[in-house]
Amino acid sequence: MQEQLRIDEKIENYWRILQTNLDWIKSSDQKATIILTIYGIIIPFVNSRSDELMKSIQGHPVLLIFMSLSGLASIVSLYSAFRCLTPRIFKNFRPSIIFFGSIIEQYP
Repeated sequence: MQEQLRIDEKIENYWRILQTNLDWIKSSDQKATIILTIYGIIIPFVNSRSDELMKSIQGHPVLLIFMSLSGLASIVSLYSAFRCLTPRIFKNFRPSIIFFGSIIEQYP
């Protein structure tokens, strides 16, 4: 009887861990979507005023450096957001209580 209770507690704990991970995934997907939406608004605005920006940057090396670093940070941010939203499945994996492939094999 005690052993069955321990197994039930472990299974319940595993399901809590799985639900927590699913919540984290949902949260990261929402954040990535917000980032992409913001860049979807900012990029066309900056592109439509690119001539004005280039004229204002000329002769100001500090602004040029700032704009270059901002552009690089934006590229890295966009890459990370797309990578977050793109699912990756590894064929060679260790059995895990939170990976759906292991769950499917353990609980058919």
